[in-house]
Amino acid sequence: MKKTLVVAAGLAVLSTSAFASKARMTALNQASSNGSYYMQDNRNIWRSAAAMNDLGAHVTAEFGTDGVQGSANGGFFQSSGSLNYGLYLNDTENYGGVAAVGGAEPGRADLFLGSNNWGVRLGYETITVDAAKSEGTGFDFGVGYNMNDLGLWLNYQPAVTNTVADADVDGEAAMNLGATYDMNDYTLFAEYIKPNDDDSEIVLGAGRTYDVNGGSMFYDVTVANTTVGDDSDTDVSVAFGAEVKASDWLTWRLSLRQSVLQTGDSETSTRDTQLGAGASLTWGGMVVDGTITHAAAGDGAGTAAGTLGTDKFLSTVSMTYMF
Repeated sequence: MKKTLVVAAGLAVLSTSAFASKARMTALNQASSNGSYYMQDNRNIWRSAAAMNDLGAHVTAEFGTDGVQGSANGGFFQSSGSLNYGLYLNDTENYGGVAAVGGAEPGRADLFLGSNNWGVRLGYETITVDAAKSEGTGFDFGVGYNMNDLGLWLNYQPAVTNTVADADVDGEAAMNLGATYDMNDYTLFAEYIKPNDDDSEIVLGAGRTYDVNGGSMFYDVTVANTTVGDDSDTDVSVAFGAEVKASDWLTWRLSLRQSVLQTGDSETSTRDTQLGAGASLTWGGMVVDGTITHAAAGDGAGTAAGTLGTDKFLSTVSMTYMF
């Protein structure tokens, strides 16, 4: 049985949840793959490698999809003097152009190194399936630099040629380049994203977080112009939410995001309200994060839409231990 929680809760840098997870970013209507432009979270390392310097020593694991072998992922981060370093295994959401072979996916690892205001990331992935006469290997990298109120980053995935069924298959280059700037209480952000040779996206926006009554609230406005082939569309969305520490061991979060303007070549404008909800359970330095998902009518006997169940209480589960 699934569930929805209609409770006010959702964002910011509370002490024990500051390094959270995909679940936290989903609950706050930020990008679960590469984090937030203006909130601290361990997913931010996939946008700017310099974000690793904000995290401290920790180990994190994302549980992945139940029953799907190889879908779990996680990393270990440590410091030595002023140098920070880390290893992350099996993050397949952000970079890498090596093609899958049937149901077999390439293995992946990312190395991180940073200090003070800079960080670098080197990603490597590979696959070999002799029976299918297939193989591929690829590298990608990211750099980030923070200077006073300005943050800069670049991630680049070179084009790669894979062998699939004894034939060459070309993977196109991809990149993203962006910046943030802290101005008074706000963070301004801009990013240019090029996922392949034909498509692109430009993101502009501003966001703010602030403390209130022992918790934290946030809001942002984001403008995204997306070009897919010959079609160009612009979406303006607003998001807001809160993150509330209900006790020493429990944090609730809730958010909403909705487009207020959709225009462009696709000539499509629809209601797209997105609810995010989640919770963190904390024991000392260990944090278990999860999202609280919406129960649809018919999910089980006696289940009503918009309810909070006691079985499968959290999904998109992760664990983070800070030491």
